[in-house]
Amino acid sequence: MKPATKNGRTKAGAPRDPPRQLVALRRAEAAIAEMEEEALGLQRAGRQAVGVVGRFELGPMSAALDASRLGWYPLVAVAALGGVDALFVAAFLSTSGSISLSLGVPNLTLLLFIRLVGLALSGLVALRTIRHAVRRSRVAVGGAALAMVALASASVARNGWALAAAALMAGLGSGLAQATHGPLLFDHYRPEVRVRALAGYAAGVMLAASAAAVATPVADALGLTWRSALMAVAAVAAIGVLAAARLRDAVEAIWETRVISGLGLHRLGPPGPGGDGPAAVDVTLTAAQRFRQVLTTPAVRPLLLVGSVFGVFLVTMPPYLLAFWRDHWSMGPDAELGLYAGFCLASVAGLAWFGRRGELAFRASPARMVRLASRVIFLAGACLPLAVAVGSFPLMVLLLAVVFGTLAVVLPAVSMALLSVVRPLNRPHASLALGLAVVQGGLTGNFLMQAFATRYGLKWAFLVVALGVLAAGGAAARAARTVDADLDTTVGAMIEEHELRTRLSQGQHLPLLGVRHVEFSYGPVQVLFDVNFTVDDGEMVALLGTNGAGKSTLLRLISGISLPSRGSVHFRGSDITHVGPDQRVRLGISQVPGGRAVFGSMTVVENLRVFGYTHGRDRRAVEAGVDAGLAAFPNLAVRAGNLAATLSGGEQQMLGLAKAFVVRPRVLLIDELSLGLAPIVVGQLLDTVRRINAEGTAVVVVEQSVNIALGLVDHAYFMEKGEIRFDGRADELAARPDLLRSVFLEGAAKRSSR
Repeated sequence: MKPATKNGRTKAGAPRDPPRQLVALRRAEAAIAEMEEEALGLQRAGRQAVGVVGRFELGPMSAALDASRLGWYPLVAVAALGGVDALFVAAFLSTSGSISLSLGVPNLTLLLFIRLVGLALSGLVALRTIRHAVRRSRVAVGGAALAMVALASASVARNGWALAAAALMAGLGSGLAQATHGPLLFDHYRPEVRVRALAGYAAGVMLAASAAAVATPVADALGLTWRSALMAVAAVAAIGVLAAARLRDAVEAIWETRVISGLGLHRLGPPGPGGDGPAAVDVTLTAAQRFRQVLTTPAVRPLLLVGSVFGVFLVTMPPYLLAFWRDHWSMGPDAELGLYAGFCLASVAGLAWFGRRGELAFRASPARMVRLASRVIFLAGACLPLAVAVGSFPLMVLLLAVVFGTLAVVLPAVSMALLSVVRPLNRPHASLALGLAVVQGGLTGNFLMQAFATRYGLKWAFLVVALGVLAAGGAAARAARTVDADLDTTVGAMIEEHELRTRLSQGQHLPLLGVRHVEFSYGPVQVLFDVNFTVDDGEMVALLGTNGAGKSTLLRLISGISLPSRGSVHFRGSDITHVGPDQRVRLGISQVPGGRAVFGSMTVVENLRVFGYTHGRDRRAVEAGVDAGLAAFPNLAVRAGNLAATLSGGEQQMLGLAKAFVVRPRVLLIDELSLGLAPIVVGQLLDTVRRINAEGTAVVVVEQSVNIALGLVDHAYFMEKGEIRFDGRADELAARPDLLRSVFLEGAAKRSSR
């Protein structure tokens, strides 16, 4: 038998049998393709995990709550906690006139901004706390208690600074609430009752707003001051906090997990000896990365825009409605607040209607529920300007009752759609994003209404709000176009993740690195189309193609520098699509970018040591890596103290490659290894790449020279116009001159003709 060389060919040039490693890789790729097909086949069944079952008979809510084995208490408790947060806003707005006169604070708008800052800060703290296994129910109760203390503090405030402190405290409590309430309801209750549970939660918020609105008239009737009214509302809030004190946590995504686990058990059998533990690599996303993952879901941003309308409805409109009734209908303060409280009760009736209709619509199709919400929002946008323009008081009351009854459904509709299309672990982040959108909507709406009311009058201010409501209806219609696909993507990812863990526990071999169905765009220009790419442990892979084919872009996606618009990147069985570049380096993915990948103002040794952060405080490992890198390239050892900018192009490429001896990656990505270099330098670099690979590092090379690439690697991929046109063993592709001519010569001719 003739000895084989490193490029997989015998000395006589005859192709050898496929190495065992490539056979294993092909089996692993086949397993992944099978897993994807299974996920598609289970998609309809997987939808049941989030409650989408098609046509069905809607039973009574009590029976559905009993089926969740928890009854009414979690819903009542979470609604009470949400009501505490609403009490501060409604009570503060209903007493704002008295507060301004008493404390000499002319404008309380700044307090809304302070509350927004507090909400953002405490929301991030809540996410961090939840990640460290602190019970979400405790976080929720703590947030409500903080809002209650803020109410009590506002009642004894002596100046504007004390009010600002109370607003900040309320914002801190609100942030804790927003990160926990929706996910708690999702995890406590089965999918077939979630819309009605969220509608019940929103009803609790509106009942609290109604109760706070009548606090001032009751206080006036009893001869009490605004301070007494706020203190009374704080006492009501305290009752709500105490009522929710027994709230307990539920297992995250328990209902979805049960359905998907049952599907996996039927298809794959029980997990192997490895159990149902984590994948081979433990990937933990930061809060920022989870927010980014949430916001890249197509339906999320329009849904957040719709959610901001609820902020305008809850925070901005009430004081201007009171002013409108006073100026145009000569109503007294107590009558105004009583009428507002009645409209809040009308919103409860609207929520009761939407609870049943929305549940039926969602279970048939999430898009149908979002379209229903869109039509309801359009109705509110049409009725609002009519309500402030008509000259009949009864007709005005009727139209505003419709506005309140319709806009109240925004919160449960958006919450249900939003929490359904994101992954379960991202639900607290999505819920907090919705809370920020609500408060930001109230703040922005207040500035707009104040500006238009001052210059043009209240009627024009309400017209601006109506236009915003109509825009939100359009955003809901836009979200409806993608929400079903987003839900399928999320369910499919959950199914694939479960099957992946099961296969790993059963000993199934999977590729070291996998790029699945990736697409990417620079603005409106799409450059990658449904790219699939795999690399196994210790494999040498070449990525070939003409300039502009998308090779460097694909490496940027693997490195984490860019995010795909569709598809996923997996490393050792874990999804790392949204993991940052620094985390990927720690996981074992490192890149030598095209050109001169050095820091010119630093010496050769400093360039190598800068990558020592991957070893933490292990100085010996860092110095050992530096010594190995210098030993691999004697030219660099001679110039170790020189600035990198003084090196030749070849030496700079050597320095960029030498960092692999410091980082010791599992996968090394090399972009344009031989570009512009002399053949003798290229030979030295190739020898070093072979040495790095021989020590166990998988290598991916983007290379313009076909001869160099195919002489170096085991496997090659050909890219053209952002697509993988062909892939196969290097020796087989080298024997295909027709393919090489098609990809390179025709591609070059097309470029030169432009």
